[in-house]
Amino acid sequence: MNTTFEIQNESDSRQKETYEWVRAWCEKTNNKDLPRVLLVGDSITEGYYNAVKNALDKKAYVDYIATSYSIDTYIYKNIVEGLAKDYDYDVIHFNHGLHGWHMTKEAYFSNYDIMIKSLLPHSKIIIATTTSLFDKNCGKQSEERNKKVAERNECALKTAEKYNLGVDDLYIVSKTMPTENRAKDGVHYESDGYELLAASAVDSINKILFAND
Repeated sequence: MNTTFEIQNESDSRQKETYEWVRAWCEKTNNKDLPRVLLVGDSITEGYYNAVKNALDKKAYVDYIATSYSIDTYIYKNIVEGLAKDYDYDVIHFNHGLHGWHMTKEAYFSNYDIMIKSLLPHSKIIIATTTSLFDKNCGKQSEERNKKVAERNECALKTAEKYNLGVDDLYIVSKTMPTENRAKDGVHYESDGYELLAASAVDSINKILFAND
C-alpha cells in the first residue's frame, strides 16, 4: 500500500482537537457472497451505521470507519485508504466535513480531492454532503458554523461532478428534519433523526449497487 500522501496545508501545522478518536467495525469479513459497502465519516456516520446495516441486511455487508481526525492529517488518509484497500468494497459512502475547522477553504478543497482520488481506483464512491449545524438548545441554525459547512458542501458537489460520482444530500435531510429529531447539542441526532439520515444513505447506495436490476 502506498502511504505517501501529498498533504496540502500551506502552513504544514496540522491542528488536532483536544481529544482525537478512531472507531471502525467490519463483520463477516471472510464472506464474499454479497456486495460490501464501507461508510466513512465521523460520529454522525457512526450514528446512522446500524440503521444502514439493518436496511441492507441480506443485500450487502456494511462496514464503517468513523474518526475525528481532519482530512489534512496523515493518519486520516492512511486509515481510510488502508481500510478501503483491505477489502474489495463495491461502494464507499464518504462523509467528511464536521472536523478540521482550522482548515482554509483552499486547503480543504485540495485535501478532499486528494482523498477521493486515492479511493477511486478501488470502489464506486458516493459523496455525502455535510449535515447542518444548529445552535445548542434553541433549535435555530447556526449561521456562522453553517457558512463553513456550505463551503465544504460546495467542495463535495464539485468533486462529485468532477469525477462523475453519486451524491447523497444529507445536508438537506438534516436541515429539513423536525427539530425533535435533533440532539440538544445542535450537531447530533436522536434515533429518529439517524433513521432519516440512514434512509437517504441506503437509497443512494441501492442506486449504485443495483443500478442494473
